[in-house]
Amino acid sequence: MALLFFIFLGFSLAESDEADLGCHLLQTSSEARRKKGNQNLTTLTTNWPVTPLQPLAGPASRNAGICLSQIEPDAKGVPEAWTRPIEEIIQHYGEDGWCLLGSMGSWASNCSISRKSRDIIPYIQQYEGDLADRMNSDKASAVTLTFSDGRTLRTRDHHYPLDDVYCFVNGWYTAPDHPERQALMNFSYLEEVSDKACSHLEKILPEYHSLSASKLSVESTIDEAALEIAEATSGRLQIPDSVVRGLMVHAAVKCVMRGGGRGAVCDIANCAARACLDDANHVLYTQRGECKKVTP
Repeated sequence: MALLFFIFLGFSLAESDEADLGCHLLQTSSEARRKKGNQNLTTLTTNWPVTPLQPLAGPASRNAGICLSQIEPDAKGVPEAWTRPIEEIIQHYGEDGWCLLGSMGSWASNCSISRKSRDIIPYIQQYEGDLADRMNSDKASAVTLTFSDGRTLRTRDHHYPLDDVYCFVNGWYTAPDHPERQALMNFSYLEEVSDKACSHLEKILPEYHSLSASKLSVESTIDEAALEIAEATSGRLQIPDSVVRGLMVHAAVKCVMRGGGRGAVCDIANCAARACLDDANHVLYTQRGECKKVTP
């Protein structure tokens, strides 16, 4: 954990201003679109003019992980970079895709900085305070999610449950004592794991090489609608297969943002630092003291 990335489930989402902190795994973007009642961005922009590719931002902005001043649509039009495949945008500018999409939020810009410095720790640490507050809240009661293949996942993240689902369905949660959790803090090893994960997604998703920033918006809207329909009243929530696939698409977008299939996906390390998984598929949270902390 963008778009309309907020799933307004009766049990789960609080109306707060924590979007960029909490939903970075799910490509959260501007604060404006997280309010109830806002229309689908894709619908809003249907008749807006497409604006041509803009020049790169200045050195100071690029050093802050933002290579294009605007990637998302506004009333002036739809930037071409929003709809064109990310791989084509990277080829055009010759810059890291994380930086090119950096204006969408700190999930992208700060990952760009970490990729450039080859240090994943600062990226992870920016979210630790917020997660500690959320995971240690008296509202963080356990909720069980179910999948069509019979698996279950118990989460305590009532603000953004899809973050846990995202890490789980992409295989980025491991056992509490698994050595990979700590190993992923090593940037070279993170690159190796990222390459394997992205190669897998490339094989199973036919649309892999055509993914765009706007695709995130479409997938998020679909996921939101599917979960609203599937909401249960028994304390259990059925996760539709369409949402599982949508979260794999989210991960694939992070992969194509690397440009040429190279380098680290920050989310993989972030999942490892965020939580671990016990044998019953209960998510255990580092900020609750249930998993060993892997950052300084």
